[in-house]
Amino acid sequence: MSASSFDPAQTVRFDVSKGAVSLDGVGRAVLLSEGALESLLAAAGEAASDVLRALGKSLGAAVRAGLPDDASPEIAVHHASGHLGRAGFGTLRAETWGPALALGLEGAPSGLTGERAGALLEGLVSAIVEREVALVSVGGVHLVVSPSERASIAARAKDARGIADVVAFLAEGGAA
Repeated sequence: MSASSFDPAQTVRFDVSKGAVSLDGVGRAVLLSEGALESLLAAAGEAASDVLRALGKSLGAAVRAGLPDDASPEIAVHHASGHLGRAGFGTLRAETWGPALALGLEGAPSGLTGERAGALLEGLVSAIVEREVALVSVGGVHLVVSPSERASIAARAKDARGIADVVAFLAEGGAA
């Protein structure tokens, strides 16, 4: 597989004799139905975000392991989208708004929206860039921000008319 493309062929292996499924870069995996995932997250309650962040970090570590050090952001997004899709979490959408990066999930399981999707993506991105990041939901997408700026940007996002308002706030040095 070249560094610039994600090829999921042969990345999922079933060993029926051992009752095991494994994913390249992740190791042993468990397949869950969408309903089972929703039940698991509902039972986790407030810890659901922690569970999803850990899942995101696991997927992000696999993405990072398959990327060359000089991979462009576009290549990283392509690989991340492939790993998310392979695991059944939908595909990654990335948009740039000036210096801001906004992420979204398309085709995600029904229980994986809003803060839950943000938690999964936060873990994913943190593992890929090998440092903690935070995500703030704005108009259906998640802005990647510094953890130290999360509270002020989230407060601004509540009053914003859309992502453009939040990006303008950031451009003016509003979160600094």
